[in-house]
Amino acid sequence: MTNIPTKIFLQIDADGETPEDFKELQVTWAADKVFDSDLVYVHEAEAKKEAILFSEFKSDYRRIESMNTGHSITEKYGYPSAISWHGVKDEDIWNAFKLNQQLKRWFEK
Repeated sequence: MTNIPTKIFLQIDADGETPEDFKELQVTWAADKVFDSDLVYVHEAEAKKEAILFSEFKSDYRRIESMNTGHSITEKYGYPSAISWHGVKDEDIWNAFKLNQQLKRWFEK
């Protein structure tokens, strides 16, 4: 089969009625987002590829961050007892990764 999309948007019960039984759900899909309530579905192979890319990106980001980020050592009983990093949250790294992927796709056009 050709032209299989890697990402689709699912419209679940677009008519506004939610049945009690899951089997009665009416689901349609579109290549682009139609409603704010659309659920995005990413093909499993694409999701795995993106997870690996993110893991590598995060690893590189943390390595660079460790060269440029301060840390503090809490002293207890006269010797270091804890090291805390003052770095970026994983959510911020994820947002940077998504922006990086968008820019990459834009330049590939």
